[in-house]
Order: sequence, then structure tokens, then C-alpha cells
Amino acid sequence: MGRLTLQLSIKKVLLVGLLSFGLASEALAQAALLLPNGQQQFVDGNGAPYGAGSVYFYIPNTSTPKTTWLDPNQAVANTNPVVLDAAGRATIYGTGQYTQVLKDLNGNQIWSKLTQGQDASLSLLSNLPANTLAGNSTGVAAPVQAITLGTGLSFAAGALTTHPPAANVTFTQSATGAVQTTLDSINKSRMLFATDFMTPAQIADGESRTDSIDVAGAIQACIDASILQIKNCYLSAGYWKVSSAGLTMNYNLNLSNGNFLVGDGAATLIDFRANTASGRLLIVATGGSVGTPASSVYGGLIGLSIQCNFAGPCVQVGQADFSDAMNQESFINVSVQNFNTSGSSICYQFNAVYSANAFSVNCASGAGPTGGNDLFQFRKVSFGHWNIGGSNGQTFIHMTTDVNTGNVFSAVDCEVVKQCWVIDSASSVDNVAVGGTWSWNWGSTGASGVIESAGGNNAIIYPNKSPNTTVGAAGTFIQAGSEPY
Repeated sequence: MGRLTLQLSIKKVLLVGLLSFGLASEALAQAALLLPNGQQQFVDGNGAPYGAGSVYFYIPNTSTPKTTWLDPNQAVANTNPVVLDAAGRATIYGTGQYTQVLKDLNGNQIWSKLTQGQDASLSLLSNLPANTLAGNSTGVAAPVQAITLGTGLSFAAGALTTHPPAANVTFTQSATGAVQTTLDSINKSRMLFATDFMTPAQIADGESRTDSIDVAGAIQACIDASILQIKNCYLSAGYWKVSSAGLTMNYNLNLSNGNFLVGDGAATLIDFRANTASGRLLIVATGGSVGTPASSVYGGLIGLSIQCNFAGPCVQVGQADFSDAMNQESFINVSVQNFNTSGSSICYQFNAVYSANAFSVNCASGAGPTGGNDLFQFRKVSFGHWNIGGSNGQTFIHMTTDVNTGNVFSAVDCEVVKQCWVIDSASSVDNVAVGGTWSWNWGSTGASGVIESAGGNNAIIYPNKSPNTTVGAAGTFIQAGSEPY
């Protein structure tokens, strides 16, 4: 943890708006104040004490007793009533308003008056843990040098934006070589946190992996704000249920983006499974047309696990009608599971995506090797670099619809599928795969490592060809009619 300090004159303002309470700073403006008596004494108009009298305390306008204490830390409660000594004295600390009723030793009521204890915020400084208030060591009246937020104190995000100005709040990381900066600078440069948009109950549910409270609105708000501000949206480790709607990263909000949805790898799960109608992640740029597509650059996903049960793509990049162009998108350490068992279920669908980079991107399907579905579907995808893996679906890589060219697949991991690479688009040309595991033919007729019914000049270099022979007969790596690989 770092050290958060406040550089402000007491005379002006001291922690106003911080920690949701304010200090009456003008009352603290003097270097020293007159001290009140350590004990209260109750006397009549002639100065005679109400010896052995009693003082009762109630919640105002009620007959409900209200507690007072013998000490400012509220460790030892007084009796109620408080019995005065022979000199009419007692030690009484309180918080907030009271109805105070004074009676003499015979029980005769002297008065019933409204009174109020010192506000709790004024005693804050005396209750801070040791060494958390650093002031002027000379003893001369001067501004407070620093206040460190100690154990048990907290502040809400954004509370420092106006009172006091965030530019006056400094922060230093507890690490060798760290330099002091301001909260204002941190706020402007840091990524946004999805939990900043969640209720405490939503945060607790997700971080405990209970996965029972919908957080779709909170994550969507973080995504939208991150795109507008060109920052990343960070979703911390946890199981985050997204059931009321799908999520959309719409870069039309700011086409000059460069921001990512970021998690903590496999520890961050976005769970769409309860929403079979629209539970998926769209990464698009709306507002364009087929002739004049909206063009987006530099977005993507980092460190996420995504689960859905959707009869379509669980993650769809680009609009299916090619009315946007997604350029230089990056996908790093992303795992998708589509539990839908239909032939239309897809893990990833890429539409009009150019110069993408995918590293350690994986898919598992619920449809099985004979389900008729695709794990990675490429529709008008060119010049990308793909380090991907997948299993338990019919087709690992399916190049279909329009131009797919200039893609490089490296060290792919194709397992438990009917076919590893299907090319049925005439314009799917000049794609190459280097190395990797190509394990196909999960015991069904027509299984092959590669099926190329259209396109050309595609190649696989040094593949680890391992047709599965544990179920059914082994098929050929290249289906008859496909070009040599």
C-alpha cells in the first residue's frame, strides 16, 4: 500500500468531503484553544451544587434512554441516570443530540433541556492510530503537513475531486524508487475498475465466486466509460454473473480508442450462461455501412475467461454485415466456453477483422465433435497472427464468406474435433500455419485434418499430425480434392 497525504492549511479546510465527513475547520484555526472543564458541575442560581442529584439522558422527543460515557473513546458507559457526587459533579461524554433532565436529590425536576455532544468528526484526530498525523514539529502554528489514512478509515471513489481538490492530495507507492504523485494524476492515468460501478453486495458476490447477482449494468458502464476516456476497464478476479443482457464494446463511442477489457486471467470469469437469448460479448463499431464501414483500431481483450450458452458466437468481433472494420485488435490469454450444444454455437466469430493478434486464445465447445459447429469462424479476416487452441467441436478453424488472406497460425492446438481446418471461401488464399498439434477425426465419416473445397495457396508447415485412432478409423490429413499441404 502507498501513503496518501493531504497538503492543506487547517485554516482553509481539513478533510472536507473526505471519508464522507467534514471537520469544522474554523474551530480549529487557532494554534491553541481554551480547554473545557474535565468534569461537568451542576449548580443552582446561587452557585450551590446539586449534590447527589441525578441527570437523565434521552433520545430527543422520546422517553427512550440514550447512552453517555465516562471516556471520549466510548469504552465505559455511564449509568442512566448519571448520579452526581456531593459537589454536583460527573464526567459525561456523548455524541449527537440528547434531552437532558436534571433532578435534585429528592427527585424534583430542575430542567429538561435539549443538548448536543461534540460532533464525532471533531474527535477524529484524537482517535487516529499513532503516528498517522504528521504536523509541524516546531510547535509554531502552521498548516498540517500530512495526514495518512490509517486502519479502519476509507474513502469512496471520487470523494476527493472537489473538497479538497485532488491535485492537493499526494500519493507515494510503498516501493523502492517510487516518487510522489497526486491523486489527480493517478485518477487521470489509471484504468477504470468495474467494481467502481457495483454495489457492495455485487462486489461481495463476485469476489466470493457465488455468481448469483447480475452485474451486467455495472460492467457495461465501465466499458462505455473506458472507451470514452481511452482507458482500460479492469474486472478483478471473481465470478461475475451477466444475466440481464449481453455486453457490447462499441468503439463507435470513440473510434480513436486503444482500450481493453482486462481481467486477471482464468481467475476472472464473465458468466453469460443464464442468458441464452443475448448472453454474449460483442466487439463492434456501429454507425457505418457496408460501403462505408466504421473503422476501429487497437481494442481487445486481455486475461479473461468467458462462459456462455448461446446458439451463435460467444465472442463476436465485428458486425456480421461487415458494416465496420476492426483493425489491429488484440486478444491475449482469453478462454471461451460455449455450452450450447447446437450446430450454430461458435466460440469466436471474426468479421472484417484486419491485422489482429491473438496469443494464448482458447475455446471449448459444448456441441461435441459431430455437432456441426465452429470453434473459430473467420469471415473476411486478413493479415492476422493467431496462436489459438480449441477442442470438443466439429471444426476448429472455419474460413468462410469473403476474403480471408495473409493470416499466420502458429503453434495451434487442435484436438478432439472432426476437422481442424475447413476452407470453403473462394477468396481464402495465402494463409499459412506453422507447427502446432493437428489432432482430428473423432470417429466420424468424412473427418480430415484439412478440408479445402475452395480457395488456394494455403499451407501448413511442419505440423504435428496425429489423427485420433481411439474411436473409429483414422481419416487422412488432407481430404481428397484439397490442394497438397
